[in-house]
Amino acid sequence: MKRILIFLIITFVFTQLEIHTEGVVFRPLSGLFLTGFTSYVYAYEEEEVERLKNELRQLQLQFEQMKTSYDGKIKEMQIKIEELEKERVTPIAQQPTPLAGMGKPALELPDISVIGDVVGTYGDDKTDSDRNRIILKETELALQGYLYPDVRADIIAALHRHSDDGEYKAELEEGYISFLKTPIPNLSLKAGKKLLDFGKLNPRHSHHWNFVDRPEVLKSYFGDHGLAGQGANFSYLVPLPFFLQWDLGAWHVDSEHTHTGDILGLAEETYSTRLWSSFDLAENQELELGLSGIKGYGAHHSEHKDKVKVGGVDLTYRFLGEELKRLIFQNEFLFLDRDVPVGDLNRWGCYSLLNYRFNKYWDAGLRYDWMETPFPDKKEKSFISGILTRSLTETTKLRLQYKYDPKDNDHTVYLQATFGIGPHAHPLE
Repeated sequence: MKRILIFLIITFVFTQLEIHTEGVVFRPLSGLFLTGFTSYVYAYEEEEVERLKNELRQLQLQFEQMKTSYDGKIKEMQIKIEELEKERVTPIAQQPTPLAGMGKPALELPDISVIGDVVGTYGDDKTDSDRNRIILKETELALQGYLYPDVRADIIAALHRHSDDGEYKAELEEGYISFLKTPIPNLSLKAGKKLLDFGKLNPRHSHHWNFVDRPEVLKSYFGDHGLAGQGANFSYLVPLPFFLQWDLGAWHVDSEHTHTGDILGLAEETYSTRLWSSFDLAENQELELGLSGIKGYGAHHSEHKDKVKVGGVDLTYRFLGEELKRLIFQNEFLFLDRDVPVGDLNRWGCYSLLNYRFNKYWDAGLRYDWMETPFPDKKEKSFISGILTRSLTETTKLRLQYKYDPKDNDHTVYLQATFGIGPHAHPLE
């Protein structure tokens, strides 16, 4: 455009040159320059069109090159996505790296837990061999893990200190396999040696309790270490709009106690059942109700023909507040029926616990025990306990418990330290 403007200016100048001859004005260069200007314009337009065509061809070539490049990148990304999807659907089996010094990889090793229970007892009962002493009351070793999807194994070995002779005795406390699913919908199975599913407390290990000692009624009716047997237990989740589970078990119980003192104990063939449910009263409130029953024989039943039936009702209210605050009101009521040569003996017993957790470190509780002794005479016993617990971690606790026997005016103070390593040590709530 600049060249055309310059050419127009020059053309205008030359075309204005005039020659005056005898009164006639001539512009001799105007026609020449107009003709040249027209030719120049046509030549310039052809040159400009050709230049634009060249630029268009270059742009088209660049576009084709870019399109080819992007098509290649898009195809490469699609191939990578397809490969990743194939790997996600059918992952390549890889062997985990074995741990140093072990022949098995970490994924094939069971969960290992160790639990300890150290108790100091100070009181007025001179018949207690552990009075005014600090002892390691119990240790547990738990080996747990999945054998197959929905198939689990639990082995719990315990080392107990027996108060009658002060010796430590090792035993298999529990060892069972759980089939969490069976061909029958909602039905699961546990087989092996297990703490019987009776009530709220008997199936739970002592390091999961909110107090130190076993409630007197459970100790007298089932033994100092709880009621355990070898056999099988079926659990059926009843298909209802609310939670309802029915447990039914058949067991062989090894006798650990004789008919001496206030401890009954069971032996030989024993059958257990429990029906329990849980209801949400509000968003942070729960009520749990259970009915339990056991039918078996007292120790040395072959001599005394001692048939035993125990029925139980457990009721637990739980309130969960803000900042880990929690209130538990836990109760169990037991009825004992014994068929002995002199006739039927009926006994009652219960315990009631109120426990409040202020925060993740502190909780306090109050427990009341009452029972009628099962053997040899009918005596009433009652105890009042106050409990204060300091939690260092979820699995390590320091506990102070004061227990008072109003009938004999006996005072007992327990100092407890429980510690645990591994998943079995974590509390069940």
